[in-house]
Amino acid sequence: MPERQLINGMGYYRCPDGELHPSVTTVLSETKSEAEKEAIKQWRESVGEVKAMEGANRGTEIHALCENYFDRYFGLTTEIDRFKSQI
Repeated sequence: MPERQLINGMGYYRCPDGELHPSVTTVLSETKSEAEKEAIKQWRESVGEVKAMEGANRGTEIHALCENYFDRYFGLTTEIDRFKSQI
């Protein structure tokens, strides 16, 4: 499983081959246009801080569910690969 690292506050994964790759969240936040950043700021102001944080927390929970799913999926794949020669 790739090792997660924070570099300058941004998420990266070091893969088994040693290569370092940015997380999806890092890529999305780094490629956001000024118009998109402004739209999020305006949305946040229109719904208020409490609602904005509720949305952010919901997104964090969904993100964690996805990560857990893929951790288990790739972990299982790794285990299957270990035993392929015996199947």
